[in-house]
Amino acid sequence: MTITMAMMLGDSNSDALATTIVTTVATVLSQLRLSIVPLQLRW
Repeated sequence: MTITMAMMLGDSNSDALATTIVTTVATVLSQLRLSIVPLQLRW
């Protein structure tokens, strides 16, 4: 449903959607990295 809405809204909005997804993924990855580093330090 989200993909269909993005298609109907047009290119500028799907670009914004892609940017939001990339930002979210980058945030999650940095959070994971922050939680993984202490584990590596314990070893």
